[in-house]
Amino acid sequence: MRGLAAVGRSGRVAGAFPELAGIPAPRTPGDKSAFKYTLWHQLAVMRTHLVFLADARRRGDAYGPFDFIPEITHRFAEGREGTVRPDGLLYYSRTGADGARITNLAFVEVDRGTMGGPRLAAKLNAYARYWATAPLPAGVRPGTIEADGGGVPLWERRYVHFPRLLFVLTGTGQAGFAHRADDLELIARTRYVAKMLRTVPAMVAKLEDLEEEGPGADVWWSITDLEAGPGPWWS
Repeated sequence: MRGLAAVGRSGRVAGAFPELAGIPAPRTPGDKSAFKYTLWHQLAVMRTHLVFLADARRRGDAYGPFDFIPEITHRFAEGREGTVRPDGLLYYSRTGADGARITNLAFVEVDRGTMGGPRLAAKLNAYARYWATAPLPAGVRPGTIEADGGGVPLWERRYVHFPRLLFVLTGTGQAGFAHRADDLELIARTRYVAKMLRTVPAMVAKLEDLEEEGPGADVWWSITDLEAGPGPWWS
């Protein structure tokens, strides 16, 4: 119970910062086993955020402590399967080769090896569904001439462009990482997901590699073509 009390105190301290106003605190599970699972997962997410923060400071890029927003729910349909909730939404600004300022958005998914590879890969389906959902304007019926062009994609209500997808894996060793990366690549080849990935970059990396070399190094593998070799996450 001391862990629960510490989390509660941390929540009260964090709530005093005006920068965190309006961001709901995550619920703490009452079950000790569930709490332990949630705690270690949150620590892995925090480690991911910190490596981006340290790398940005080395490079002189614009990425601060509050440029990683945890667990924003995006609902695109009814039911439990009609939502995506990434572990974090990352806002990262850097200077390109031509000197222009570039802002990269990314949905970050962190897995500690507690989720089976196919279940992890299935998250790509959920993102593809969110990406493709385009509700018709009010009063326009399906099948009419007005509906031929479809509606505006739901994600455009929040973002100028759809955030790229970054999968960060840890706790499985090299063999486990390779198996999960293969599962992601397999589902990336399905027609529904492949259509999204033509315009939305999706990459996977080991958390240990990010901590050792930095997330800006060539440690990210494109989910659509693992044989292409690693590169930076913004490529």
